[in-house]
Amino acid sequence: MFPARRSVAQSSTFSAGLASGAAELYEAYLPALNEPMILVQEGLFNDPFFDPFWLYHAVDRAVQGGDLVTELERAQMLTSEYLLCRRGGGEHAECVVK
Repeated sequence: MFPARRSVAQSSTFSAGLASGAAELYEAYLPALNEPMILVQEGLFNDPFFDPFWLYHAVDRAVQGGDLVTELERAQMLTSEYLLCRRGGGEHAECVVK
């Protein structure tokens, strides 16, 4: 996990302890973090059935040293299954992958 303060997250002391590629991942997110309104638009995050849990889980696992591509593929699969279930009338508890 990255600290909330950007000055800490971008410090050499904090960066020294990150998994390989984690600093680059953080830098890739900076444009969106610098423009928070970019996330407030019509789209997936405004879908009442969308639950970003698996996306956040994939990013966290990649930051901890996991393979980003593998983690994102798994997140895509699990999220798609969840959305299909929810849009098909399933309740949250039924649709969550356990």
